[in-house]
Amino acid sequence: MKKKITKIKQENKLVSFIKFYGLLIAAIVVGFVIRIYKVENLPVILNRDEAALAYNAYLLKETGMDEWGRSWPLALESFGDYKLPGYVWSLIPVFSVFGLNDFAVRLPSVIAGTVLIYVFYLWLKELRISHNFSVLAAWLVSLLPVSIFYSRMAFEANLGLTLLVISLWLITNLSNKWNKKKFVSLLIITFFNIFTYNTPWLLLPFLAVYSWLVFPRNTQKKKNNVWLVVISLLGLFIFGAKVFLSLTAQKSGITIFTDETVWSNWIAYREQLSPAWLWFFGSKYVYWLGLIWENIWQSFSFKFLVTSGGTHPWHNLPHWGHLNILIYILGWVGLGFTFKQVWAVGVKKILKFNKLSDEIRFNLATLFLFFSSLIPSVITVDSPHATRSLLFIIFWVYWAVRALEFLYKQAFWPTKEFFWILIASVIFIESFFYNYQLFVKYPNNQGMFNPGFDSMIQFIDERSQETKVAIVDPTGYEYILLAWYLKVPANEYLDNNVRQLPDKIGFSYGERVGRFHFIANPNDKAADEEVLLMQAANGKGWQILGLTL
Repeated sequence: MKKKITKIKQENKLVSFIKFYGLLIAAIVVGFVIRIYKVENLPVILNRDEAALAYNAYLLKETGMDEWGRSWPLALESFGDYKLPGYVWSLIPVFSVFGLNDFAVRLPSVIAGTVLIYVFYLWLKELRISHNFSVLAAWLVSLLPVSIFYSRMAFEANLGLTLLVISLWLITNLSNKWNKKKFVSLLIITFFNIFTYNTPWLLLPFLAVYSWLVFPRNTQKKKNNVWLVVISLLGLFIFGAKVFLSLTAQKSGITIFTDETVWSNWIAYREQLSPAWLWFFGSKYVYWLGLIWENIWQSFSFKFLVTSGGTHPWHNLPHWGHLNILIYILGWVGLGFTFKQVWAVGVKKILKFNKLSDEIRFNLATLFLFFSSLIPSVITVDSPHATRSLLFIIFWVYWAVRALEFLYKQAFWPTKEFFWILIASVIFIESFFYNYQLFVKYPNNQGMFNPGFDSMIQFIDERSQETKVAIVDPTGYEYILLAWYLKVPANEYLDNNVRQLPDKIGFSYGERVGRFHFIANPNDKAADEEVLLMQAANGKGWQILGLTL
């Protein structure tokens, strides 16, 4: 009888668990399937950055050196764009299990995008969002265009985003209940994250301010805890600055403060001003502020977030943005609702920070971090830039859920069930159209990747193993794709690759890898030696000239 009662209790616990967490588990499973389905060939081929990560991971795994022959560097020079090594490190054990293939290259990003669904749920729970609406947030992230697209490519920023949200969850959790093990976990996660992508590292000072805002300080112990977190995060930021000094020097070249085009535009702008206003409007600082404001405005725009995305073809589906329409519209509602709550408190009460409620502290912290998360993007010349503002984009889910939670409590719904059916229907319809574009239409619209390079170069290598080959590559990046897809042995690559001299922004492109010569146009081919010529056919694959079958 006791065994039967115990069994019934266990079954009841299981039923309760499924009822409580079933929809959350379903969101994670659905998100994982969407991210991993055909990930090895959709997008059709690795882009140059993915190939650079993959081949450097292969070299490090085999020799402990990167493509420049440097032993375990903390900043991978690559083409001269200096990639952080976190994603590359994650590939080394993945290659040991899954082998050297495109699926393995993208798998860490798939996993990161899937984990993001769950940790976003945990973070919102700590921010006092109810379980039901935190689960709804998990579904929104699971089906979010930007998360799906970035999770299907080897983006260091996608891994960095997930680790950043884990840090936010741990910080908020610690503000609610201090735990030494979670504090140590926060330090470990944040430490590794500064090696994944530059944005999480640049946001560390703002993460410290978020911590200062989110923690209560009504006792001395809580004051000590918040300062411990703040000082630790700032310490990690300083550590990163020292370690990546060469990286920060190179990345500074893409900011509006150093770009040559921006400077020449500023000079032309000054020449048009009246001498009476030159002292103010002609100031470079005022000019920079104007550019930053324009970049902020564009980052919030419907065009960037919903309909078109940015100018980079690897950041979103063609003619499709990063958010669904529902999230964008509700995000504005939630943002306005949060501003209203903070405004109602008044400046005097806000300055008496120790007496603020948890809700107002969380509102201040999230508002601050939301706007701060745009900084790495808006100070660069190619803003708005999705990769540098992933946290900003993901934040729209939080604002949308806040709006939905507020609207749910209003009396104008016929029934509460009607509310959930309506929201679920809109989410399903938007998700259906996005995934239809991704899995049905997009495979036939990938000319920006120059598809077929992998199979063509492998075909040449098998049919003509001694012939010297010229490859038309105006961009200068195809050398790393060749090295990856031919799996050029480490010693052979390190001994025989030749690079061009760095250009004005410090980028160094490949000129030769063994018998393969990369040229800007067909006329650069060495007629005496290079029998074969391989070139792209207007985005419709590749063609070979001179090969006799």
